[in-house]
Amino acid sequence: MRSVDGTLAGRQPARVVVGRRLPPLGARVLDDAAPTLHLRTHDPRAVLDRLCADGVHRVLLEGGPTLTAAFLRAGLVDEVVAYVAPVLLGAGRSAVADLGIASIDAALRLEPVDVTALGPDVRVTARPVTPPLREEHP
Repeated sequence: MRSVDGTLAGRQPARVVVGRRLPPLGARVLDDAAPTLHLRTHDPRAVLDRLCADGVHRVLLEGGPTLTAAFLRAGLVDEVVAYVAPVLLGAGRSAVADLGIASIDAALRLEPVDVTALGPDVRVTARPVTPPLREEHP
């Protein structure tokens, strides 16, 4: 975390890199600003089991669409915080990879618990209300 002037502020959260490969040399996640743990797995449940064993009980998941989808499929997401900007690009990467949901009736539903305007942008906080997908992972 950084203070208003951009300097590192206080205690930094531990960072966890998930995946079998190391991040590229020079990646900011490998700097010494905070401890970094590399878990060589694609299994979200194994990640949380390890973190819990290490005394970590709160996780902020920041990642790409594949990591996000894996945690959603496993039913391990308690809350989603999404930032929406009033900008249309018409292309780009999805925030969530394929969840294997074939119809709108089977969609993962979220209940908004907070909507906050941040200048021209909007932060939406929501919680899953449909049963988790609970897909097994290797």
